[in-house]
Amino acid sequence: MADVLEVNAITGESVERGFNNAEKAQRAQDRKDQELAQEAKEAQEAADRAASDAAYAHAKSLGFTDDMLRIMFPNYVIPKPGKNATV
Repeated sequence: MADVLEVNAITGESVERGFNNAEKAQRAQDRKDQELAQEAKEAQEAADRAASDAAYAHAKSLGFTDDMLRIMFPNYVIPKPGKNATV
């Protein structure tokens, strides 16, 4: 099976062919870009989690109760002890 199917919209003629060098280079660049975007997303999620953990720990150190913290951090998931807990 060919990589590219070109169809002439006027005549209906179809041509199957492999990728040319420019298309191969673009696909390789697209893969690299996708990997970099995924790495950046994961790094941002880790940084966001670390900031949330730090804010939660700071509020806890100030003496806020668990009920107060649940209100202040409604979407915060408290890590289970021993599961990479930073709090």
